[in-house]
Amino acid sequence: MIYQVPPGEYITMTPEILSAMHKVQLEMLLEIDRICRKHNIKYWLDGGTLLGAARHQGFIPWDDDVDVLMFREDYARFCNVCIQELDDSKFFLQTAETDPAYRWAYGKMRRKGTRYVRSGQEHMTAATGVFADVIPMDGRPENDFVDYLQYVVCKYARRVLWSPVGAIQDKSVVKRGLYKILSQIPKDFVYHVYMNTATRYSPCNSRRITWYSFIDKNHTGYMSKWFQGSVEMRFEGHSFPAPIGAHDVLTYLYGNYMEFPPLDQRHGNASASLIELPDELFE
Repeated sequence: MIYQVPPGEYITMTPEILSAMHKVQLEMLLEIDRICRKHNIKYWLDGGTLLGAARHQGFIPWDDDVDVLMFREDYARFCNVCIQELDDSKFFLQTAETDPAYRWAYGKMRRKGTRYVRSGQEHMTAATGVFADVIPMDGRPENDFVDYLQYVVCKYARRVLWSPVGAIQDKSVVKRGLYKILSQIPKDFVYHVYMNTATRYSPCNSRRITWYSFIDKNHTGYMSKWFQGSVEMRFEGHSFPAPIGAHDVLTYLYGNYMEFPPLDQRHGNASASLIELPDELFE
């Protein structure tokens, strides 16, 4: 089944599409869980996936992605283990190392045989497909100035990595021109700067941790004590690890997280212009 709208427009995420995507995403989450448990790699549900487990015991009906977190050390192990362990007949672990055209600073597990193209990124050549985000967490320095400097370097390195999208997508003609210039900077160099900066402090030895691969609007991040252990939570009939401080994580992200949002906010955040899913998911 193929859903498509003109470039720059967004597909309406109907319950039918979301239900099919959830089946694929659960399949990927189970594969992540299988590999991590087999190799004793720590990971946790995060974001809307963690909220779904706490409030719905499964997917939030209008959510359209899957998020898991790992400390940087475990993320590196996971990427290495997947070279041999991942069921590559179905899945592809997409990182800057496995896909030269991929320009993001975190991993995505993609489901082969599907397509998922974000609006405004139709010109990008990286592999597409329905995905689950696999996000590494890094430590933060205690010194406020060093902490801010590290945050700024990572933020603008990500902007440069994103520049081929901004050169097409930004509404400002001036910014599109600037992004076009920035897009000429070699990706490998920018990624090297990002990695050297983001990974300076181990999350295992830091009081505060963060996901430098995303812009943290509050610039506070998580407390590492929230992740000093795991609890099992039910999600779509299966059991997955959540951080021991799941309540603190969800309160930080959403406030009163057990309260449902207004009806006009019950929609996903994705902005795809093309989605292709196997027909059997709709049977």
